[in-house]
Amino acid sequence: MPPLPNSRWTNAAPLTRYGKSRASKTGNSPRITRAPLNSLGQACATLLAQAKGESSDKDAHKRLFDHLEDWLCGSDAPVGLNKPLMNALVQSDQATYFHAQSEALAYLVWLKKFAQAFIVKSANTKSTSH
Repeated sequence: MPPLPNSRWTNAAPLTRYGKSRASKTGNSPRITRAPLNSLGQACATLLAQAKGESSDKDAHKRLFDHLEDWLCGSDAPVGLNKPLMNALVQSDQATYFHAQSEALAYLVWLKKFAQAFIVKSANTKSTSH
């Protein structure tokens, strides 16, 4: 059974605690939230390439990939993929791949909304403190 749509925002909401730098990276993620024709695998590969082997504690691209992987491959995953995400995508059938891509798009929309709310909040906090 697919999760309710609000489970996406429940999962995305706590991710804004990583600060403005990581939140702004979410808004600039590899066009997966902007152009559905780009493939999920391509977007994930881009995130991993931009991370350049750094850990998720040090790199926002890796952190974003990890959040996406946790959403698509976690214990309550809406798609039912297994970690590692890249292997699961390569080995999945077309229907599963497209389901994962649509879930990723929906999840990243929520994640982006929370990131933008966090950025606006921190920008307002700075301007009111002067």
